Amino acid sequence: MKRSFVAVRVLLALTITSMIHPLPASGGPVIMPRELRGTLQHENPLAPAATTLLQLRFEGNPTAESGETPTTVSGVTYESGILGSGAYLGPGNQLRYAAAGNISSTSGTVEFWIKPRWNGNDGLDHYALQFGVIGGILIGKDGGNFWRIILNRFGGAGGPELGAGLFVNDWVANQWHYAAFTWGPGEVKVYVDGDLRTAVIPAVPPPSVSASELQLGADGASSYVNAVMDEVVISSGERTVEEIRSSYLSGLTVTALAAAPDTMRMFPSWRIAPSLTATTNVGTIAYPAGAATWSSSDSSIAKFDGAFEKIRALASGQATLTASADGAQAQIVVQVQAPALPPAIETIPDFLASPAQDFLWEIPVVVLRYLPTANGTDLDTSINPDYYSLGPITLGNLRAQIDAYDLRVKFGLEQGSRFRAYKGTSRPSLGYRIVKYITVYEPTPPGKVIGQSAGYPVYDADYFSIFERFDIATLVNVYGVKEVWFWSSGFDAGYPSYNPAIHRPENFRASWESNMSSPTTSDISNSNRDNSDLPVYAHTYTLYGYNFRRSQAEALHNHGHQVEALFGYAATLQDGNSDLFWKKFVGQDAAGHFVTGRCGWTHMPPNTTADYDYLNTTLVASDIEDWTPDRTGALKQVNVDTWGNLVFGWPDGNASFAQRKETQWYIYWWQSVPGFVNPIRLGTDYMTNWWRFVGSWDASIAAGVGLHSPIPPTAVEEADGQGPEFGLRLGAAYPNPAPSNTSFAIELGKPGWVRVDIVDVQGRRVRTLIDGIRPAGRQIVTWDGKANAAEVSSGVYWLVGTGDGKRVARKLVLVR
Repeated sequence: MKRSFVAVRVLLALTITSMIHPLPASGGPVIMPRELRGTLQHENPLAPAATTLLQLRFEGNPTAESGETPTTVSGVTYESGILGSGAYLGPGNQLRYAAAGNISSTSGTVEFWIKPRWNGNDGLDHYALQFGVIGGILIGKDGGNFWRIILNRFGGAGGPELGAGLFVNDWVANQWHYAAFTWGPGEVKVYVDGDLRTAVIPAVPPPSVSASELQLGADGASSYVNAVMDEVVISSGERTVEEIRSSYLSGLTVTALAAAPDTMRMFPSWRIAPSLTATTNVGTIAYPAGAATWSSSDSSIAKFDGAFEKIRALASGQATLTASADGAQAQIVVQVQAPALPPAIETIPDFLASPAQDFLWEIPVVVLRYLPTANGTDLDTSINPDYYSLGPITLGNLRAQIDAYDLRVKFGLEQGSRFRAYKGTSRPSLGYRIVKYITVYEPTPPGKVIGQSAGYPVYDADYFSIFERFDIATLVNVYGVKEVWFWSSGFDAGYPSYNPAIHRPENFRASWESNMSSPTTSDISNSNRDNSDLPVYAHTYTLYGYNFRRSQAEALHNHGHQVEALFGYAATLQDGNSDLFWKKFVGQDAAGHFVTGRCGWTHMPPNTTADYDYLNTTLVASDIEDWTPDRTGALKQVNVDTWGNLVFGWPDGNASFAQRKETQWYIYWWQSVPGFVNPIRLGTDYMTNWWRFVGSWDASIAAGVGLHSPIPPTAVEEADGQGPEFGLRLGAAYPNPAPSNTSFAIELGKPGWVRVDIVDVQGRRVRTLIDGIRPAGRQIVTWDGKANAAEVSSGVYWLVGTGDGKRVARKLVLVR
């Protein structure tokens, strides 16, 4: 029986040790007592859990602990590993095992130690596990230096490719790491060195894989992992962070501990994750902060927050925090300073507080702006350097500049949602309303490390502590906030004025162009689809990173990329690919290369294929103003003058502001997106109002709405939060069976387009009873048993109602 002899060997050994050290009650991994590590543990590997499918210790051979041998083995050598020896899987190796009973494709876990021969930034593919090709699973590092798991590879089982990952540019050759990947219908997670690094909610459940073998160390005959692998465990189901961390620590004996940084500068309410490294029996490796024991010299100033596994600053002053592991210790001096100015809740101007008239979907917004200052008067350029060397920037001037940008951003977003308004008046699909405006005179608290610059880590903001501090959860869950505009300024060592003597590297910051949090679909962001970098609330919201060193043009640019992400995702859900948006609307050839003459995208107007070429004067014939998927619309010669010379009623009355023509390109492009009551057809289908995905993502996805629909557009469209759902209900026919006349009720939650047909058992339409706008409420409809003037024969028929993207049906019988 599989694993039986291993279980007996481990049980005998552990029975002896349990007299002194009782075993855990669960069937999870066993952590050996420290005094026995390196002796008994090398003789006895971790006991397999009940979910263990395949366990490979590589003690000089590739035989599994169950006794199972590989189906193919070549080019595998052995050298020192974590516990005994490990397998070096170099170029040309082939190591395969039968898949049956050894891996679960729909819900599972893969864990292993890995010592790569490569640096994490080598730009090459190195794959550790492959199971199936089209529609299969692939685990390892890609050429973009992304350590990842891919499920439903190439979308082979239908629907999108799934997965999660993180950049490993900082990995160094010949350094051990513990890797773990879990997947299931709820989440896909990636762990490194015992820490959960990223989690993504899959758009669809991971599919079954029918491949007969799984491979370690390569992707077929290429992309060799070129690394030592040891203690490989494949499990059914998703193991927990506690189980994974326990497995990681069970292989370690800590002799020294170090913390980085050893001094932290913080403000009250900040939480920063410390970085611990341990000198162990396998070299210097990362040690999970949450696995250490922490103490503070003054817990009223700063302490370790176990819930977040971060150091939390509470009040100004200084405290020393001590981390302990296996008797080794490391210390961090925490300096907490009070800000020069407290946060300010701003008065919101009328224009920002009032959405455009006659909108379909309201977008409530919270604005957060972080303006660090040391003296309460000027921007602190040691935090946000003036890389254009313009001299000191006063807070008053900076606030006024951002105020002007806010007005233009709101105007541009609303104006852009007016379908083809350049041809006349049009109702806005989107209405923006700022509901809260907060200015914070501090640096943004550092969150996840999202890159490296000149050898220093670059941080994203810690949105968990920011949102907790300003109660964004209530604003999203109760007041329906759908967007957060986050004003700050990037800082990295690539800026021309960077000077390490005066610029503090722990304050390097960056932010994504757009960052979405959704309980409905997970993170469908343009920039970074990591479901763990923002709090997830009851409703979807998107955080936009605005750089106050630039202008309204970049802010709108960021929105452009997000709508691309949403439209492409909606197209893929509906059609299995994003061709309708990217190839037919934007303009790409069959190979995915951008072409001129269609509608263009955020980076490229229709008259260019060069990025950011918004001022190009070349005239190119484009169907942007009469776009149809089959390219039957009228062509028009367009260039920068087409959008640059449009006249808009900018709210600040300033027609000469910087980057105006680029800004107007975004508005012109968005106005060409299928919007309110557009007449565009796709075969027998109609284009929906694509702005509904921006205005009401949760409701649109829940309703199964796509970019096109068999339902024609109407003057009545669902407005999220403006009343009850459409709620089409179709009552039972009476009498039923009926000799001729029969009646039934239809009920609508609000006015809308409805169609009701009589359909025979072969699916043929016999008669249409309703096809048009109907008021809200309950109405009685009668069918006289006729198809036009002629009576139909006895038999089974169906009442089929269509409305709001839904179909409902009722069976009826005619008995003549």
